Amino acid sequence: MLKTYQYRIYPTTKQRQTFELLLEACRNLYNQALDMRKTAYEQTGKTINYNAQAAMLAPLRKESPFWAHLHIDILQDVLRRLDKAYKAFFSRVKNGAEPGYPRFKGKGRYRSVTFSHLAKTLIISTKGRL
Repeated sequence: MLKTYQYRIYPTTKQRQTFELLLEACRNLYNQALDMRKTAYEQTGKTINYNAQAAMLAPLRKESPFWAHLHIDILQDVLRRLDKAYKAFFSRVKNGAEPGYPRFKGKGRYRSVTFSHLAKTLIISTKGRL
């Protein structure tokens, strides 16, 4: 069984700015990946899947120090969210429901980040409690 924990944090001003930069980077990656999928389909008629986009993360991180300092799990989760949106879109199309193509995220519309493998190092026990 998988467990998910959700924590409410009260960041300092500097931490808040760091989180805002992280969310903005994730939003930009989401929009770039969506644009890439949309452009590829318009030009070739073929779609790009999660695996193809995830394989592009390594060269992107080598080229840019900005992307290199972000943990790979965070970036992969952004692409998983986009892939999930595409799968839901095609599922609705197949079932005859109102499709709702995945949208580009505007400023302030990307509100969460998933730290999957980092949780053990991010959560510090205080006085025997989490």
